[in-house]
Amino acid sequence: MKNIVFVWENFGPGHIDRCEAVAQRTGLDAHVVGIEIYNKSETYNWEREDRGTFERITLFKNNDAANGSAISRYFRCLSSCIRQSDAVYFLCHYERCATFALAMTLRLLGRRVFVMNDSKFDDYSRSLSREIIKYIYYLPYQGALASGTRSKDYMRFLGVPEEKIRGNYNALSLSRIQALAMKYNNIPTVDFHQRHFTVVARLVPKKNLFRILDAYKKYSILDPAPRIMRILGSGPLEKELHLYAEKLGVSKLINWLGFVQTDLVAKELRSTLALILLSTEEQFGNVVIEAQALSVPCIVSPEVGARDHLIRSAITGFIVESDNPDGAAYFMHLLAVDEPLWQRLRANISCVAQHGDSASFAAAVTDLIAS
Repeated sequence: MKNIVFVWENFGPGHIDRCEAVAQRTGLDAHVVGIEIYNKSETYNWEREDRGTFERITLFKNNDAANGSAISRYFRCLSSCIRQSDAVYFLCHYERCATFALAMTLRLLGRRVFVMNDSKFDDYSRSLSREIIKYIYYLPYQGALASGTRSKDYMRFLGVPEEKIRGNYNALSLSRIQALAMKYNNIPTVDFHQRHFTVVARLVPKKNLFRILDAYKKYSILDPAPRIMRILGSGPLEKELHLYAEKLGVSKLINWLGFVQTDLVAKELRSTLALILLSTEEQFGNVVIEAQALSVPCIVSPEVGARDHLIRSAITGFIVESDNPDGAAYFMHLLAVDEPLWQRLRANISCVAQHGDSASFAAAVTDLIAS
């Protein structure tokens, strides 16, 4: 029996979806092991979930992440990895010294090691010296799981052979998201005219929330009865964003829900007209998958990695420049008043949504192992 080992910093709902999908696809032919460095994410306040049929190993418990030095992370992770005989390894966070050392050691031991990453060359300005270092950090890996066309291209730039790169790293269980939304079946199906705009994002600079507020203000001028906008997320810019919404005169039209767990995200998307994601830097944007699981069109910026294979402008949503609030407002207004267009986008989403399903991740993993 072959072991398939995944290493992430922390297991959120999407990581569990992916491991579970691989376990279901391989069945008795493989034993799936998920290793998480910490039991809590430094970025997201996810509630811990223990679902799934795969084996889950947590290296640092009881919120002692601060005590986990690079050396201790390396030795604990290596110890857990080498216990798995006849294993292949999929590692995230290649840029960390402990991960690089782990990948090098596993290769020296004759193990097969793959990298998982969704970065794109156009995420931000690049420097030659930094890219050379990244090239070196990629040397231990025999293949890669990437996300979308630009992510694959960046992997090739960093030296991974094209024939050893597979897509669909970013994936979620569509059925899980749909089941979460079904928990609220007591809530009547929301009519087109009662639907709202939704933003799901951390309140940090790269999410471009100020420009989204600008776009919403411009949309509210176009629409005599503007739809409300709900913003799900928390972060350091919360106070400034509230003040800016008041300055624009739209604060009464915006509902700030703060950080919510995935079930409440599904609930909100169930009654959403469109998801707005205009990030200036966005490696992928898993919320696009969540929206498409519930047939919600998306208005996204070109920086959003998910648009590579999930968003086609005027087919499954709209793509607009992150510094173009007038354009975003135009598309918001268009969707708000044209129900046939909105219904057509919803129908088209079913043709592409499966690319974001965790089953596609499992297929990529097994195909890469077999290559």
